[in-house]
Amino acid sequence: MIPEMKKKSLLLLVLFAAIAGKSFAQDTTTLAGTVTLKQCIDIAVKNNLQINESDFTAQNNRVYVQQAKGNMLPFISGNVGHNFSQGRVINSANNGYINQSLNYGNYNLSGTEYLWNGGSIQNGIKASKLGYEASKMDLQQQKDNITISTILAYLQVLSNKEQLNAAIQQAEATRAQVKRLLAQDSAGAVPNPATLTDLKGALAGSELSVVNLQNALESSKVALVQYLNLPYSMFDLQPLDDNLTPIIYDASSEIIYQQALQNLAIIKSAHFKTLSAIKSFKSAKGQLWPTLTFGAGAASNYSSAATNTGGGKVPFGQQLSNNFNTNFGVGLSIPILNGLAAKSRVDLARITEKRTSFEENSAKTALQQNVKQAYINMESSFNRYQKIEDQVKAYQESYRVAQVRFDAGLYTSVDYIIAKNYVDQARINLIAVKYDYILRTKILDYYQGRLSLP
Repeated sequence: MIPEMKKKSLLLLVLFAAIAGKSFAQDTTTLAGTVTLKQCIDIAVKNNLQINESDFTAQNNRVYVQQAKGNMLPFISGNVGHNFSQGRVINSANNGYINQSLNYGNYNLSGTEYLWNGGSIQNGIKASKLGYEASKMDLQQQKDNITISTILAYLQVLSNKEQLNAAIQQAEATRAQVKRLLAQDSAGAVPNPATLTDLKGALAGSELSVVNLQNALESSKVALVQYLNLPYSMFDLQPLDDNLTPIIYDASSEIIYQQALQNLAIIKSAHFKTLSAIKSFKSAKGQLWPTLTFGAGAASNYSSAATNTGGGKVPFGQQLSNNFNTNFGVGLSIPILNGLAAKSRVDLARITEKRTSFEENSAKTALQQNVKQAYINMESSFNRYQKIEDQVKAYQESYRVAQVRFDAGLYTSVDYIIAKNYVDQARINLIAVKYDYILRTKILDYYQGRLSLP
């Protein structure tokens, strides 16, 4: 009885662990429930095609580094040949002709090592290492790109959601006014029928705004899952922070640019590519110089026709020992004319060096322009937020007065609707510009390499 209970307890424990593992594991195939920004970024990075391609490129370049280092090692090869022949052949034991069945073999081991080749191999290794570092920076840049794109898409969903909630509240306020007027109209207390129809028209306009914002919200969710490379499904997003009130950014555009030069992967990649091209140019120039090599080898052979002085056959092992020989020496290879192949490699390497240097300078110039434009956009967004915030405060007071007077019969429905539309639109605009400012600051954070993820 007790063992059976233990079995059941163990089974329940295994099932619980499996369910828990499934619940807490990161699902990268679909979105469901409430997801965080970090979860979205992790999924986007894992599923992004460009990131995976850059990762494969980096792996290839790592192999190229190993291959370049291999050129420093000796080139060693061994040859084994064993043959069978019949008829008139040369006996390898004494170099005389014989006419019989014969089996014979030749065995040798040789190696060659570069002693000097104008630094071509060493510079080739350095060029490969720098190219590998550049590919790692390209990989990081792809991760940065999808990260910032995911953050912006995430914030756009939150913005549309907050705007939708505000629109729903505004529609509810108008609906409450319509219900109040319907009750008054039933009691014959509404002297002007246009008052009720005006409010019904305003309610229809508010409900239309809700429909439009619902569509905008769903569209922004579709845009988000596109970055995540997932099929669309029902999900919700966790807000970033309860307090998202914009405050002035704490760095100048010049400081941001200098930080970006130090931190941004695309700039590091361009610099590594320039350095790699310089080393490749030196490696190509080294091939114009003579090459000094050292070589050594060992060999032996066997023949079934070999005999000793008594006419007996010489054993295989004894022949290998008797015929064993070694050699070593140095060689000097001087390039004289090789169809201009070496010179062409040098010219191409020089062009690549100039091109990568130009691309690096262009990347820095483009970065400075982008940072400046992003900073201008941030300042403009912050100023618009302050002005719209003042506008909301003013319109809220106007609306409060209009509502009191409308309820007292001192304002027409048109005056009331105008005041309400002004404050409703201002509140929606304030939400939009608030998130627009957050978007701008996240871009500047990205340039400084300090994207904060809750």
